[in-house]
Amino acid sequence: IPPETFLNLANLYVKEDAVASAINVLERAFSKNIDTENIREKLAGLHLKNHNPEKALEITKDELMQAKCLLECGKTEEAFKILELPEAKKKDLAKYHSLVAQYYFLKNDFDKALEEVNEFEKIEKNSPLTYQMKALIYENQKDDYNAHVQWGKYNIVRGNIDIAINEFLNAYQLKDDDLNLLTTLAALLEENGDKNHAMEFYEKISKLEPNNITALSKLADYRNDLGDYRAECDYLEAWYEVDKRNYSLIKRLAKTYERLKNKPSAVDYYKKYLQTATTAEDYEAVKKHLAKLENTEMVEDEGLLEKILRFFNKN
Repeated sequence: IPPETFLNLANLYVKEDAVASAINVLERAFSKNIDTENIREKLAGLHLKNHNPEKALEITKDELMQAKCLLECGKTEEAFKILELPEAKKKDLAKYHSLVAQYYFLKNDFDKALEEVNEFEKIEKNSPLTYQMKALIYENQKDDYNAHVQWGKYNIVRGNIDIAINEFLNAYQLKDDDLNLLTTLAALLEENGDKNHAMEFYEKISKLEPNNITALSKLADYRNDLGDYRAECDYLEAWYEVDKRNYSLIKRLAKTYERLKNKPSAVDYYKKYLQTATTAEDYEAVKKHLAKLENTEMVEDEGLLEKILRFFNKN
């Protein structure tokens, strides 16, 4: 029987999370004296996954696997001697740094462990192992804020969005002015269908960073959906202050002010649009619309808040 047959069958069992069955398949191969490097190292890896590092250590001939097994067995200094060998570093640089990080972590040298995780991250981008290792290091350093952030990132990569949001909210309780955290939370909440909660965080972002166009545009769109056009204009005006050449934005301001029957502001922004969007396809149409608007009598509409107050006062 070709070695690949045993490997393929073992891989199928692993996909079904039947690790013990995969081990049995590869041990059958061993019993038939089919001892290839791939089978041997696969079997060692499965024993390690099955929480049997001692058995894995008996089988493997790979230096990094030996170091990993020794670390799992608590034999840290023996593991480090292997990691100091030149051939260990050459074999798999990313794995090497993760194992050195594990060594320093077990030695409670968390700063050096973090340095090694950072080296690992340079090679393995966006790996869940990076965030898991960082989270464990920060937990041991009693840095709860960064631990929650890293667990959040870990769960994003693993696809556990609800858990990630919960971790980020825990971090927010400890520090409420980190723009990266607020931006991540706003985007995740919106993606997860919790739009109202997301807007709370976009609002916080706009307070901390008044020129944040993403936050301002999201808040303007949200107010538009609610029919609160006066508040929409407030956000659009703030957006305009940092993006004055955006003729689509200028036109939106003109139309929104016109919807509010605020003729002076609508006329002003239509004129700005014509000054900015000289090559736009609708230039002539807007020009005609502006001429008509300038000759139209208009009384400014009350805002959403005023309508609500009037309704309750009436009742």
